[in-house]
Amino acid sequence: MIGSALASRLCDLGHEVIVVDNLSRGHREWVDPRATFVHHDLLGAPPAISGPVHRVYQLASRLGGVGEIKRSDFASMRNATIDRHAFELAIVKGASVLYCSTACVYRTDRQTQADNDRLMREDDALRDGAMPESTYGWYKIVAEESLRALHRETGISCAIVRMFNAFGPHEHLDLESSHVIPALAMRAIQSRGPLIVWGSGEQRRSFLFT
Repeated sequence: MIGSALASRLCDLGHEVIVVDNLSRGHREWVDPRATFVHHDLLGAPPAISGPVHRVYQLASRLGGVGEIKRSDFASMRNATIDRHAFELAIVKGASVLYCSTACVYRTDRQTQADNDRLMREDDALRDGAMPESTYGWYKIVAEESLRALHRETGISCAIVRMFNAFGPHEHLDLESSHVIPALAMRAIQSRGPLIVWGSGEQRRSFLFT
């Protein structure tokens, strides 16, 4: 979902774009026809890309909605391998890296009922020590720290973005693994029981339209 939107935007800006995906959650027709598509699973090895690469946008991850993340703690370890192979490609090509992290890295004690209106800052994730809710969050923290080390040791330009509740075209609509907005919409459309509100219902949350 995010990758297809990003690829189209980069093509609009006139860049030559290579999309690497194993299509485990997406479809080939979602990839902008102006981009070169490489069917490859980053879990196995870095992709074999010929020619120069100037930027690596690492969005590949084993992920789903909150329910999927909590049910698949052990499977989240695959993300460490996926990230490493993307970073190795950047090292070989001397390319800059933009890494797609997650809101799941933030400490659980900064997201209590008493803190509903507290705006999260970038340093809140690690300032008093990491304490994410899930293994998925831990692996994302490891990737962030690995990327900082990569920058220190190689000088490669690196950036990290933590996306909150992304939604948009090509979203996965399975109730068990989709993100919050499509999950709520599908539950309402299919009349699948009551819509459960966590907390008071007055919490504010960031959402990102791709």
